[in-house]
Amino acid sequence: MTAPADRPPVDPYVVRQLLCVSHAHLDEVAFEALAVAIEPYLRRTKRPLNEAVSLIARHYEADGAQVQELRDDLNGAAWQTVLAHVLEFASKHHNFPRDTEATSWPDLDAYEDIREKLWSYNFEGVFSHWVVVTVKRRIGRYWRDKQALQAGGAGFRLSAKLADEVGEQVADDPPRSSQRVQHSSLDAQNDQGLPIIETLEAEQPTIAALVEDVVLWTAVRQEVQAFAAIRQDYSLFVLWCGFVERGLKLWELGVAYDLKVGQVHRRITLVRNHLRQSPNLRDWFDRPDV
Repeated sequence: MTAPADRPPVDPYVVRQLLCVSHAHLDEVAFEALAVAIEPYLRRTKRPLNEAVSLIARHYEADGAQVQELRDDLNGAAWQTVLAHVLEFASKHHNFPRDTEATSWPDLDAYEDIREKLWSYNFEGVFSHWVVVTVKRRIGRYWRDKQALQAGGAGFRLSAKLADEVGEQVADDPPRSSQRVQHSSLDAQNDQGLPIIETLEAEQPTIAALVEDVVLWTAVRQEVQAFAAIRQDYSLFVLWCGFVERGLKLWELGVAYDLKVGQVHRRITLVRNHLRQSPNLRDWFDRPDV
């Protein structure tokens, strides 16, 4: 995603005259540096110039260094601070989902939104507040998507490509079961340039590597199909097959199906937990070499 085209250049003389009113305390060097730094943001704002100059200058002074560090190093320690802030705020929010069968991680999805849309932050508010608003929007979207799913939708805002593949699986009319899922905690690490990625791949061999005969492999596929049918979300089966059979990483599945990594992560976690609770497969999962 690219930033929108800037507005026509603002008059530098006018900017400096307005800046003199709110930042007369700065020495000449600092004053000039601030005037130059805020010019790109003044070209993007929709606010009147006489209001925008002091507002943007004030927030740039407070948050400019942090934002620039984030833009310069997309995988640096500064991003871990942002992530910690996102996770802490989301976990304490009264609308954060406690549903152990949720199919999305709104906190991780919000974190990805922040990374992707950092260019759009225009210093018209406190940066930490901008982060919080992004998290709130993701939590709100989570509940809207959940309601849509309960109303008969196919999943959480599926892309056209995934919807097509989901449709093919629905046509197969998979068997149903009544297994329930237990909660699995988040394991997130850096991978392929993304700071949040599930460690399922590193913690244990893939299911495909452990399958020793066709009968067992078929049983696993049928169990996943049945679970997807029960939840009326066939993306569970499609994503599981991509992860296990095709060996795709979570970020690759996210790119392929236009989903957030958190959304893919949660679905894979749900399926894995369901399989571990399946009476037909529990003995196999409990083997010492798993």
